Amino acid sequence: MDRQDVKVVLVSAREAVRSTFFRRGGRLGRAIYRVFGTSHNREMNAVFAGAAEFYRADRNRGQRFALRRHVHMLEKGLCMRPRRETFAVDYIETTVGDLGKCMAGSELSDIELKWCFDVLSAYFDATSTSPNGRIKRARDEFLGLARPDVPIQTSAPYRVGTLPDVVSIEALEALAISRTSVRSYHSKPVDRGVIDRALMVALESPSACNRVPWTMRIMDDPENARLVAGVAMGTAGYSEQVSNVAVLVGNLGAYSNERDRHLIYIDGSLAAMSFILALQAQGVSSCCVNWPDIATREQKMASLLGMEPHERVVMLILFGYADEQGLTPYSGKLPVGAIRTFGLPRGRA
Repeated sequence: MDRQDVKVVLVSAREAVRSTFFRRGGRLGRAIYRVFGTSHNREMNAVFAGAAEFYRADRNRGQRFALRRHVHMLEKGLCMRPRRETFAVDYIETTVGDLGKCMAGSELSDIELKWCFDVLSAYFDATSTSPNGRIKRARDEFLGLARPDVPIQTSAPYRVGTLPDVVSIEALEALAISRTSVRSYHSKPVDRGVIDRALMVALESPSACNRVPWTMRIMDDPENARLVAGVAMGTAGYSEQVSNVAVLVGNLGAYSNERDRHLIYIDGSLAAMSFILALQAQGVSSCCVNWPDIATREQKMASLLGMEPHERVVMLILFGYADEQGLTPYSGKLPVGAIRTFGLPRGRA
């Protein structure tokens, strides 16, 4: 029996034990798993580090993520029908305070500053007749801040239907179908302007309370791209052909509460799909690379990218100009009926 045969036997034995444990473990199995299972430790450590970073920023330089969340909550309040005379009392003073601290620490881009000021201006106009003391104090503090001179269009809520519908469902379907997993690329470099335009599209993706808790670490130097791609599982057969890699990194420092720990994956995945389709629309092919939670690979990637303890890799995206001589998997999809249901299960209404 050679080494490969031994490996197959050991893997099969391990899976047999795991299968029995999870199928028949019951309450005792769950208790044992909670005590001895260490698979979730890295996530717990990152969540703890994220909360620590959140409160550290809140105390020292202003909490940019909390500010973005609260300004977006104000927008939602402004969009309510009917709109209330008094709302956001619980957090309006904190919001204005965070804006002042973030401005003092130069934490915000011009786009963010314009958005914050426009939304807060609309809010204080909408609540001008409110007798609430907190709103009055926040208004006075806001009026004392230096309004930025940013030549950008108004960034407050606007009427639905103002922007034209420019893409047909047929065009969107064609784009989605044309995007396949490509693992063979030409060495032709992808211009950074093309990458940035795809990232601009990604930034238009939905984000929970508009916090945008992710960054894209772009490797467009072939040597670095291959080094980073080689850290992931399953890339051994083609990583040497890779010239560009985007590592999607989630920032748990955007949250103070454990309940929000999955949002980096939700928001990150929404952005990733937009980024991938935007690349495809510009003639750039791509391949998504899964990122399982494996300690040695997590540590190696964190070291390569200089990641903070509160940051976690969500996925990798390889991209470049496809080698037309290569093949792409057909990847048969499911029928709609296999993934779609309407209404509650019978007897649940």
